[in-house]
Amino acid sequence: MGRIKTASVSLENAILSSFMFGGVESLEFVARLSEDDFSTRVNQSVFASIRALAEADKPIDDIMIAAQLKKQGIQNPEDALIDIMAATPISLGDDYIVALQQYTKKRHLLDIKNNIERQLDSETAPEDIFLSITHAIESSTQSTAVDSHREIPDIIEDILEDMEAARTNSKMPFLETGYNNFDSSIGGFIENGLTVIAGRPSMGKSSFTSGPIIKNIEEGRSVVLYSMEVVDKNALKRLISYRAQEPLSNINKGTVSNYKAFSEALEFFKKHKDRIAIVDRSGMTKMQIEVDIKQKLRTMDNLSLVIVDHLLQVALAGRRNTAEELGEVTKMLKRIAQNNKISTVLLSQLNREVEKRENKRPTMSDLQGSGSIEQDADLIVFLYRPEYYKEKEWDVEKNGKYERPDIENAEAIVGKNRDGPTCVVGMKFKATTASFLNDTEPEYVVEYVDTGDFKNQNDTIQETNEYIDIPMI
Repeated sequence: MGRIKTASVSLENAILSSFMFGGVESLEFVARLSEDDFSTRVNQSVFASIRALAEADKPIDDIMIAAQLKKQGIQNPEDALIDIMAATPISLGDDYIVALQQYTKKRHLLDIKNNIERQLDSETAPEDIFLSITHAIESSTQSTAVDSHREIPDIIEDILEDMEAARTNSKMPFLETGYNNFDSSIGGFIENGLTVIAGRPSMGKSSFTSGPIIKNIEEGRSVVLYSMEVVDKNALKRLISYRAQEPLSNINKGTVSNYKAFSEALEFFKKHKDRIAIVDRSGMTKMQIEVDIKQKLRTMDNLSLVIVDHLLQVALAGRRNTAEELGEVTKMLKRIAQNNKISTVLLSQLNREVEKRENKRPTMSDLQGSGSIEQDADLIVFLYRPEYYKEKEWDVEKNGKYERPDIENAEAIVGKNRDGPTCVVGMKFKATTASFLNDTEPEYVVEYVDTGDFKNQNDTIQETNEYIDIPMI
């Protein structure tokens, strides 16, 4: 095979010449290029100079560019500009930009090829080579958009179509969770966005995902669950327990109280085996999760929901749980949701400050890695179960046995909702199956006011026997 052509210096010179002599019309293409699109150090430096001058709204000519090149350490900058100034300016258009970027992609692919050969000669594990190469290919094949924005009438048309679909109940801008009270109040998880489910240990974060998983499978959509604390067998047992409403303790002991419901649950997951993937690899890195999601987007039909259980189990760059790392995870999941039009859900722990308060309903400040989660999440839901704390208080204060009800009150506290109201949705939780119920109405719904602290706790939470009618926005 002959030598692969990975650059056209004449094309690069013509484009740079157009930036120098083509006027304002040609400069609109500057923002769509980067130094990486030019193959020589001189051309990269010239482009960087042109971009700096354009951003500063300064004249773009040989004198100003030469001054910029001197700042970059280029010797004899006037000589460096000779070939560019000698090139005939072209009338820039999309075809020239695309052609230039095709060479950029070829150089990236050649770098990948050389990288593969270097790693094969080293002691790098094949799995690590595959992972790094897959990530490099994903990055290099990202296409550059020709249009920087859509026209307003086109966006309005989309809005009207969404409204009509919502009015006729044919399509809502949410992903239903299967919990009627939650879906009727909030709509469900945000489509094309990131939902965070947060709570203290034993509040039922993992259990809360069972309803959305099964609901989406029933609707013909596919789901991926990254279960990094529990192996796939135990994660599936939890889903079977929810589907059959069979106590998980019975399944673990090898007995069931309702064999018909249990068998139906087993058949449900066998029938829809291609609609759900459970990844139980502990300590996955952010990059590994991102690569795996992108692979599953290609191989799974109608993938609509990705759940990561949970945030603090994601390993990054050899360190753990710093604010910067947590931000990388939330930004990655938000980006994947937006770029691929799916819903991503991240489970997150709360800090121990909740346990120190008399009123243990969580607020935004209780989030671990609060800043990045608050910024990136479209929907933040806190789970709270009063009976859990009643049982603990009874054991501690009275040293007796607390008769815990089989079905408890629970609250889904919506602390942030980018596209709707914040409120508290009353729900029910069945302790024996560790599941939030869909068909039992709660005894109350509480109005939620987030003050940032609980100095006036009794004034911020009001219980009522009537439901609050929350309008959809």
